[in-house]
Amino acid sequence: AGNMNNRLDKSAAFDKAYRIFSVILVAIFAFLFTFPLYWIITGSFKNGQEINSATPVWFPSEWVTNNYEKLMNERSVPLFELNLGSVTVTGPIIPAAIKWLINTVMMAAVSMVITCITSAMAGYVLAKKRFYGKTLLFGLIVCAMALPKQVVLIPLVRLMSDMELYDTLWA
Repeated sequence: AGNMNNRLDKSAAFDKAYRIFSVILVAIFAFLFTFPLYWIITGSFKNGQEINSATPVWFPSEWVTNNYEKLMNERSVPLFELNLGSVTVTGPIIPAAIKWLINTVMMAAVSMVITCITSAMAGYVLAKKRFYGKTLLFGLIVCAMALPKQVVLIPLVRLMSDMELYDTLWA
């Protein structure tokens, strides 16, 4: 009976040490993952001298909103522009930052939907159908995912330029 209690005590101590180690490890990873967000948010409230300081300023000495005022007041653009032949219809004038935010959300949403649809179709075909060259096609897809984005950037820019879509939202 004494030997059994000794084993249970060691097991309970091991479980407790494992839980403490796990909590510490999760706390470290949580800090590492949230620190860039903290740095961006506090950086947006720092003055120019603190932002460009050679030594990091961890917390703004004086919270300033000048950066947001500059962002919202420096440039204005129409919300939309429609070219209907010889007539151009423009929307209300808004801060450019709002337009940039709308463009970013639209690009992210559209690319997410397109990626989900094409991935689901390709995944279905590769999983359920049998055809000649299936393994080669799967290998090409995996290799394409392994390529860094910088490798395809120049050909993609040239393609968009040839299609006259360069510097448009459609690109």
